Amino acid sequence: AELAVELSGEQVDNVAADLKNVTPIKREGNRVPLFCVHGDEANHLLPRYLSNDQPFYGTVHQGEDGMPMRFTSVEAIATHYIDELQRLVPQGPYNICGYSFGGLVAFEVARQLRQQGHEVPLVIMLDSYAPEPFAHVMQEERKFYEPVKKTVMRALINSIHGAGKVLPMKLRNFNIIDTYDRATPEYKAAPYDGDVAVIKAVGSPGPPDMGWRKHVRGNLILRNIEGDHYNIIKEPLVADLAKVMEGIIVRKETAALGVV
Repeated sequence: AELAVELSGEQVDNVAADLKNVTPIKREGNRVPLFCVHGDEANHLLPRYLSNDQPFYGTVHQGEDGMPMRFTSVEAIATHYIDELQRLVPQGPYNICGYSFGGLVAFEVARQLRQQGHEVPLVIMLDSYAPEPFAHVMQEERKFYEPVKKTVMRALINSIHGAGKVLPMKLRNFNIIDTYDRATPEYKAAPYDGDVAVIKAVGSPGPPDMGWRKHVRGNLILRNIEGDHYNIIKEPLVADLAKVMEGIIVRKETAALGVV
């Protein structure tokens, strides 16, 4: 990225360069900025298919650099992301979306932003379960040997970090996912009075609302998309995901303008 800046002759964005986990992917556009939590591949693919007028901000996982993860609960991760996002976009409104565990964080980001007095017109869940069914799915998919494996891996990670060293690449993804797995059952989602859209992959088990109905007091919009949890954020299905998201965003915009 630094080499690209040198070659292009563009000025370095000192604010963005100083941030650890939130990054501006597409700043141009007049729409309400869309902040995508843990979109992974979709962080870079969705902006290609969404409206050219859509500003788009994404996140990089803590721990990708092999260092210890400072923020390990859903609430703490959300607060950290808000702090960094607001250094780029100080005032709302903000639209928020989240994929997988990122949906839990997106929900909490929206809750905290509204508590601060910011407008959050829309939260979009990208195949993301509410906390209770999320924990159930995790339990269903858990292999019998995982408790032993996790005990060994956690001890190894603690030993490496305790020695002041950086995790090797093979351990980093485990550390990130393990941290999220521990945070999920601990998160108690408070009732949310804003609007939430749930886009569920047809290959994912469970009800269409993915458990969010009990937490949402505003409008709950439900959509299905072909594919499974892993391939909807990749080519070629990510284009279909963007199309569904675009329809939801346009619907929200026209409703805000009073257009039927």
